Amino acid sequence: SDGNYISPRQVLRIFHRILDNAGVRRCRFHDLRHTVASILLNEGEEMKVIQELQELLGHSTITTTMDVYSHLSDQKKRNTSNKLAQVYEIGEK
Repeated sequence: SDGNYISPRQVLRIFHRILDNAGVRRCRFHDLRHTVASILLNEGEEMKVIQELQELLGHSTITTTMDVYSHLSDQKKRNTSNKLAQVYEIGEK
């Protein structure tokens, strides 16, 4: 609040206090990055856009982003296949 340096350890303590007060289980700051990227991917955002966001936080290439989040992409493929199967089943009746 006064512009002075705060140690990373102190930031983590404050972060954990906020989580505790909110009734949310503790996590690492890194987990926040992963959560944001996972939500964006599940909401249909393009992998390249997520990678560019992640670049600010540490992923320098789309390959890294794709490696980390490919399991979510695979789930989206399954969901899309299931939707297509449902459309086909409806069309058959």
